[in-house]
This record gives sequence, C-alpha cells and structure tokens, in this order.
Amino acid sequence: MTHKIILITIGSLGDLNPFIALAHALSEEGYKPIIATSAVYKEYIISENIEFFPIKPDITDLKERLGLELPDIARYMEKDDRFLFEKIIFPYVNDTYEDLLPICRDVVAIVSHSITFSARPVAEKLQKTSFTVLLSPLMIYSPLDPPKGSIIPFIKDPSWDISIGYNRLLISLLGILATLWAQPLRKLRQDKALSKLSGLDLLLGDKTFSHHIALFSPSLVLNSAKKNNKIFYAGHSFYDKYLQSNQLPVELDQFIQCGDPPIIFTLGSFVTHGALLYYKLFALAAAKLNRRAILLVNETDTEALKTECLENVFISSYIRHSLIFPKCSLIVHHGGIGTTGQALKVGIPQLVIPFLGDQFDNAERLCRLGVALKIPVKNINVNIVIQKIHIILNDPSYLKMAQDLSKALDDENGAQNAARYISQKLKDELDN
Repeated sequence: MTHKIILITIGSLGDLNPFIALAHALSEEGYKPIIATSAVYKEYIISENIEFFPIKPDITDLKERLGLELPDIARYMEKDDRFLFEKIIFPYVNDTYEDLLPICRDVVAIVSHSITFSARPVAEKLQKTSFTVLLSPLMIYSPLDPPKGSIIPFIKDPSWDISIGYNRLLISLLGILATLWAQPLRKLRQDKALSKLSGLDLLLGDKTFSHHIALFSPSLVLNSAKKNNKIFYAGHSFYDKYLQSNQLPVELDQFIQCGDPPIIFTLGSFVTHGALLYYKLFALAAAKLNRRAILLVNETDTEALKTECLENVFISSYIRHSLIFPKCSLIVHHGGIGTTGQALKVGIPQLVIPFLGDQFDNAERLCRLGVALKIPVKNINVNIVIQKIHIILNDPSYLKMAQDLSKALDDENGAQNAARYISQKLKDELDN
C-alpha cells in the first residue's frame, strides 16, 4: 500500500512551485502526494500528474467577498502588511480546517506552508506527523540573524551578547503581539479542543510537534543563526515549469540573439497585477541607458506596453525564469523568494525593488551577499533606477560575487533533500 502525504499551500507561483517539486520528490521516495491549494492552480497540478484537492480561499471567493479585482488586492497588500492575514487568510481558517479534516484522515503526514494556518491544527487533531515549510528566511525569526527591512528596530548584525539578547526580547514581544493579533487562530484551537499555543508557535506550529523545513538557500542566512534552532535547511527548489515548454518563444529567442544580453524586469506572478506604471518607468530607464531590455508583464498589459516601447524593449507575459535569466546581464525584480532563488542560481547581479511581505527581508539579505542593490518602492523614480543599474553594471564585484555564489548553489536540491528528510522522519516514527 502506497502511503499518502498531503501538501498544503496558498499564494502565488512562488508559493506553489516548491510544493510541486516536493510532490515529485516524495513520489520518488515511494509516497503518493496530494496538493491542496487554490482552485486556480487545478489545471497546472493535474498536468503534473499530481492529485489535486481544492481549499479556500480561491481567487473567485476573494474577489466576490472583498469586492476587489486582483490589481486592487495587490495594492492593498502593498500598503498594509496585515491585509493578507486579516482579509484573506484569517476569514477562511475555519472553512479550510473543515475542508481538510476528511482528506487528511487517510494520510501519513501533513506538509504545510507556514501561512496555511489551518493545517497544523488539523494535524494535531488527527495526530498526524506534521511538517511546516518555511519558504523564506524571514520566517526563522533568529535573534542572531533577525528579519531585515522591518519596522521593528532589530539590530541587523548583532555581534555582542547584549545585542543578541535585545533581538531575542523583540522577537518575544513580537510573539506576544502575534498572540493578540491572531485571535481567529486562538478561537479555532479553542473550538476544536486543542492545546493552547502562543507567540510564533501559534502561527508556525510548535517545533516539538511540527518539524520545520527551510526550503530556501541557506546562503541567505548567517551560519551562526543556523545552529541549534530545530530547523532543517533543505536548500532552494528551482522548479518553475508552470504549463510552459522547455524552450523560449521563437520571437524572444530571436530578440536575445540580436544584440548584447538585455536587462530583464520582472515583478513575479502576483505583484505584476496593476503594475503598468512601474513597467513604463522600467522601459524609460532602459531607453535612457540605451540598453536592451525584456519586460515580463501581466498578460493584460502586453499590448498597451508594446505600443509605447522602443524596438530595443521586448514585452512578454510569463516566461520561465530558469530559461530566460541566464540570457540576461541584470535581473531587476521584486524580491519574491522564488525569483530570488532563480536569480542566485544563474549567477547574475540583481536590482531588487521590494513591494510587500518577505520581499524587504530578501532584498536586504541579497545586498548583504554583495550580489544586489535595492530600491524601496516608495522611493522609486526613473533617475534612481538608472543610477542603481549604472552602479551594478559598472562594478565587476557584483558579477563576481553572483558567479561565486552560483557555484555554491549548484548542488542545492531543496525538494529532494526535504523529501528524504520527511521520509526518514516517518521511518523513525514507525521504528519507535
């Protein structure tokens, strides 16, 4: 009998692709994976020959309940960090719990994205082995390497015991605030007769119950912070197929062959909604720099931009980053963890313009590695974009650091490492 493992995630492609890769790796370990996520990804998951199970919220649900279109939702998330949780995730925790309960009865393990807050209570209720997947370094909350770009005044690079202690105190206070703020999660646990949890354990799951897996490159975290914190660092997962072929579109390939390696501008699969003005700014910056450029934009904006851009700018909707990034001289992006990993892998310098969530933290860590510069989106204008691009392309240290780090990432296979870790934990439990 083949044991089933359910993988639960929500969000953008950057939140889904690592779970697709992990599902395939678990299949190789002899398990039957099920992916539970928003219905919008059903076709993609089924095309990967993976069993699909729908959970809330879905895009249709959100648009109807909030009375907003995706560009509006993106703007609200950009303005308010709490919008994602208070308007998108928390209102559905009870429904998602009830949806998951029946299908999870027949699995041997529940593997969940850190923000799928209903998953750990289901695992606890059914006494299933639980794994919490951390997709970005922000989620480790280490006093030795605390969140970057946060409004909370952490000491970024603590070198003394007193500064580490200060960061530890701030993380404890953050946990207290999380307990008060995440009232829907406390109520869910109370209603289901589960034990009381507080602080970050309420959000991410108690590490004594749910094994924590970091599915991002360990290079983004200081070595000192990776010791003794009960997190398994699997590495990045670079899977990004998403209904695409293994070749670039003919027109794009011809554009690339006709001149110097272009600068690529991408804001990922979610921030790109409602980002037309930013792409116009990017196109103008490329023209003023007399540089060839590729703009990966929302499909609804392609025609509008094609009529305004010069011949040295190629406009396209979604293209697999793993195919296009190696052809470029500079990657300008939003700092999403999926894009960040792909950019690190190809060894090309980056300019990061973070918009929301963990993107600010990722941007700071890339700058610390010496492979990128950043521009806070609130400060963006065409002159500062030109200035930062000029600095990166004329300072060979950015390219050298990116290439050196890329070599270190050659052996990273986060999905395979995570699958083996999960399999070993399950075998250990059977032996005990």
